[in-house]
Amino acid sequence: MKIDLEMKGFSRMVESLSKLSGRDYEDVLLDQVGQLLRVCIQKTYRAEKGSLAKVASVQNHNARPKDGPKLTGYKRSGSKEWLVDPGKKSLFSKRQVAIYKASMRMPDAQWAKVLQLRAILEARHVEPNVAEGSRGLSAQSWYQIAQELGSLCEERAKAPGYIKKAKSFMGKQPSRVGRGRKLNEGSSLVIEIRNSSSRLVKGPSPGFKGDKSALMGRKILAWAMRIRVSAFIRELRAGVFEDLEVRAKRYPGIFTK
Repeated sequence: MKIDLEMKGFSRMVESLSKLSGRDYEDVLLDQVGQLLRVCIQKTYRAEKGSLAKVASVQNHNARPKDGPKLTGYKRSGSKEWLVDPGKKSLFSKRQVAIYKASMRMPDAQWAKVLQLRAILEARHVEPNVAEGSRGLSAQSWYQIAQELGSLCEERAKAPGYIKKAKSFMGKQPSRVGRGRKLNEGSSLVIEIRNSSSRLVKGPSPGFKGDKSALMGRKILAWAMRIRVSAFIRELRAGVFEDLEVRAKRYPGIFTK
């Protein structure tokens, strides 16, 4: 996903703010791109707090071997192992669960499932608190762009701490998918941003039940840009820039009282 921010409405807004404030065009541009990225961060989907820890807990106790039924429990204590099969009734519980002790004699095919399930669960195991740390990973891609454009842009983006620190679901350091750079094209300064977050490029999965537009990178950026430009036009018409105190409050990085 590559979008050059030299779009007519946005560029005219930056030029107007530069003239009204007497500030350098580059400073105003970086300030407004940072504000733009802040809106993108706010718009991008984030899982509800605690939901990813629950997903991890379920994943740690569920697996489906390719050649067998869903096996919902596997426990180990010393040399003892247990296999839980929801398809049969347990003699010790009213629940639809059958418990097999690995120390018991069982058919080779059943024991093979025990070994298969053990390998699957161990490979997929993730601590719930680690999984919860991936909340906001898609939104982090916008913050990465702000970081690359410098401290002014990063400050204006105002990303929450959990987004700045987000890691992968398995706790690995995420790759850098958000890129930003300044380009001098003739007499024009252009800010180029790239966001290659797989979720924001591909969009939501078929089973996603939330706001689908919150995982469509291009739509998020276009929406954020419309929000910024529309707000500026409304305030220009309302005479906001004639009031020193109000304009300083609305554009604190550009105007001062």
